[in-house]
Amino acid sequence: MTALSSLPNSKSTAHFVHCMNIIIDAFYYNPLLAFSILEKHQQTTSFFETWIKEHGKFSRVHDKKLSIMAILTLLQLPLTSIPQSIQPGWHHLITSLMQYFETLPKAIEERDHMEKMYANESDYDDDDDDEDGFVEPDSDEEGQDAFDQIPDEEYDVQDEDAAYMQYLAEQVYLMNE
Repeated sequence: MTALSSLPNSKSTAHFVHCMNIIIDAFYYNPLLAFSILEKHQQTTSFFETWIKEHGKFSRVHDKKLSIMAILTLLQLPLTSIPQSIQPGWHHLITSLMQYFETLPKAIEERDHMEKMYANESDYDDDDDDEDGFVEPDSDEEGQDAFDQIPDEEYDVQDEDAAYMQYLAEQVYLMNE
């Protein structure tokens, strides 16, 4: 229950969203177990009120998709599996689901814009590379690849995922300053 207990003490939106995503992921993965744990700690109502009230803080594509998938998983449960404490407000999940669907395209657009902006700032030189960024090594007479003769630092191949992860790490660093 560390993720849930640290929510009131969240110092940043990123920390808050991360803690919420852990619990939301639990509902996506195994909603009945997540309900039982929250009910055991008497936090079910508190969690759902926070999730619905703070939906605007979930701005990333991942956050929205995770919430959508978790809500769809919850809506598939029989009503008898839903704790009595949250049944009266169950209809608010549908409202939240609609809000996540409405804001998802804008989040995707913003993510794509950030990726393009970051890609344009990259100093990666791909003049000698083919389309996928891979350079075929030349083989010498003895059948050994040229890879064996090139130090690792000179032949690092950057891929888009690594560049994007570096960008996200920089964003987290900037948010925490």
